[in-house]
Amino acid sequence: YLQTAACGVCILLAGSAFAQQVGEEAPDFRVPKSENARSDKDTISLFELYSHRILVLYYWSSLDSASLDFFSTLDELAEKYGPRGVTILGLCRQNKKVIDKVEKERKPKFDLVQLNPMVGTFRDYMRTWRFPAPGITYIIDTHRRVAYARFDATDPRENLEEKIQAVLAKTPTLAATEELLQKNIQKVSEFIEKGEIGRAYTLATTLKAFFRDREDIDLEEQAEELLRQISLGAQKQLESAQQDFKEEKYEDAAAKLAELSVRLTGLGDDTDKRGRRRSSRSSRQRARRPRGGQAVEPGKDFREIKENVEREIGRMQSDNYTKAIILKALDNARGQVRNDSAAECMEFGQYSIARQLYNSVVEEFADTEAAEVAQEALDHIENDPQIQEAIAKSEASEQAERWYELGDRFARAEMFDKSREYFEKVIKGYPDSAAAQNARDRLARMEDDVKAAGEGRRRREKLAPPKDDTKIIEQARAIVQKLIDGDYRGFVEAGDDQLRASLNEQKARQLWADLQTKLGKFKSLDQGKLTPVLGLQAVTFVAEFERGTRGLRIVFSTQGKMAEFNQVEVKP
Repeated sequence: YLQTAACGVCILLAGSAFAQQVGEEAPDFRVPKSENARSDKDTISLFELYSHRILVLYYWSSLDSASLDFFSTLDELAEKYGPRGVTILGLCRQNKKVIDKVEKERKPKFDLVQLNPMVGTFRDYMRTWRFPAPGITYIIDTHRRVAYARFDATDPRENLEEKIQAVLAKTPTLAATEELLQKNIQKVSEFIEKGEIGRAYTLATTLKAFFRDREDIDLEEQAEELLRQISLGAQKQLESAQQDFKEEKYEDAAAKLAELSVRLTGLGDDTDKRGRRRSSRSSRQRARRPRGGQAVEPGKDFREIKENVEREIGRMQSDNYTKAIILKALDNARGQVRNDSAAECMEFGQYSIARQLYNSVVEEFADTEAAEVAQEALDHIENDPQIQEAIAKSEASEQAERWYELGDRFARAEMFDKSREYFEKVIKGYPDSAAAQNARDRLARMEDDVKAAGEGRRRREKLAPPKDDTKIIEQARAIVQKLIDGDYRGFVEAGDDQLRASLNEQKARQLWADLQTKLGKFKSLDQGKLTPVLGLQAVTFVAEFERGTRGLRIVFSTQGKMAEFNQVEVKP
């Protein structure tokens, strides 16, 4: 079947599905390490580039003036909150030439990132993140969890700065306040004095990136001096491990090498149980690499130390007895990294996140000292009534906020019955929450909102040109018919700049061949049904083109046993 819908409603309905993931780990997002990146090996996770930071992911298009005009607001926020550890990224699906032009003309004070649709996993990426229209924004906290999902930052009713402040308060960065920054600098010195070189290195390199963003030469020089001390300490720890190995103190040697390996080489949670690199869900996703903000690359001294550490680990892995010891030590070191993150969460009252991290250590790194430490922490969390009360309040508050968010989005789509339903759920389920008070306020003025929406709708209908959905649908069918008829050049030329950038005649031919192989041929464009091969994973194909000031998106997707021509979206 064919379904036409206003853009706002499409955003809302798709958004409600993703809104349930608020508080969960954000899907991976990989970018190239350089402009010349050509393979999967040349990509890196965005969350590794911007570790310990709050990320604001803002989707824009040069064809949407509102999303471009909002750059001035983002510039102000980048200047104000960048030094405190908030990174704003402007994501765009257009080609590099367009992005470079916008960057030259607008000179944004935040990074612009290209989402390259020529990559095979781009469909999966877009389905995971769902950026349906310019202005849509996500905020990811320092623990890589979704704090706010799919809101339109350009909407005057949204207050992006308030959201940033709320996330900073809940999951503060290392430089969220001047007091916290100085405290973390002092921590590095304490780690060095205790001989905890790995911990000192991790914190110092992250802080140095913050110092650079602040353009504070004194702080950068202070970080350089700390890193120099850490380099000397790392070299001593390596030499001590080598001596332990000679004296057949294999467990001592393994512990020292494992800490240096995990902390200095960044293996951490990107490795499997055998120390091999894990492949990412979206490792083929390419993007235009952000300019700055990423963790600082260590100097020559650290690279030499890393190489020597890995050489020593390789020597231990050459013998079955010492191999078992070093693998267990590596697991323990990875568990310690996660325990440190959990302890930081406990310090800031983020008990739910801490519990998740400790649980993951117990499950993934069993039979290690790190797992024992994690289990002790879990026992403390479960047996402390104050912590349990705080967790219950936090989880209730998050659920109330999710329901309020849904009610708010339904109200904006002028679906007031659904909006009322969710506002009432908040009030009934969590009467003492801040969200419940907001819901009461919204219900009190809902009659006025309904009246205003009706007046606005009548005004828009009066000003808007007459709709011709029949013609739009006919054009959609005509485009798809070009594929069916084998007119691949015509299909590509019928699309907009985005489609032409992602497809050529040969790729269109291959695309259609793949669809035929996987799903079967169209039986009828009127019914729009396909006969898929059962058991296939979902496959989505998106085609777009411009018609004057209107656009069209056609989505084909398999859902269980049937694939449908399931959406035609008409947007302003």
